[in-house]
Amino acid sequence: MEIPVIELFEIGALNNVALVTNPAIEEFFVTLSEDEKKVQLAIADHEQRIVIGPALIPDKKIIRYDGETPYYIFFSKDTVRRISEEFLREGKIQSFNVQHQEDTNELYVTESWIVENPELDKSNALGMRVPTGTWMLAAKVTSDEIWERVKSGELRGFSIDGLFTTEAPTKEDYVLSQIMEILKEVE
Repeated sequence: MEIPVIELFEIGALNNVALVTNPAIEEFFVTLSEDEKKVQLAIADHEQRIVIGPALIPDKKIIRYDGETPYYIFFSKDTVRRISEEFLREGKIQSFNVQHQEDTNELYVTESWIVENPELDKSNALGMRVPTGTWMLAAKVTSDEIWERVKSGELRGFSIDGLFTTEAPTKEDYVLSQIMEILKEVE
């Protein structure tokens, strides 16, 4: 039996990004500390506590189960871009949790970008091979406890949490969302 593949679309803002042990996209982040930068740049004197990795990879099949029935989901390049832009537009740079359970304000986004050219991208320089259209995040960890969990290898990647649908948004959906945003600003 062939496993179905379903494209997902966003229907609302991304709720948050989680630091997790096993990210669904099966890609881990790298950690940057001043000790590592010393070798690369020969500067600095204390850990920066920065984690960098993919938040979403376009067209990456992610296995899910409905009861015992498996299926794959994926996000297109356009959807990945829209999710990343909405995350920033909504000012969610401190919207993090740990393992999709423990909310925390002890992380914040320091960089967010979409990979345009994998060979020339910073992600490649850091040893990550990701395709065009990948949403990359860099986040600073301010919590000693969370940083220890990152250093120990317990927390190894990013995972997103939001509302998604299998129906492509219509032009009317887009117009309605714009009207809702304007109404929010007026309140």
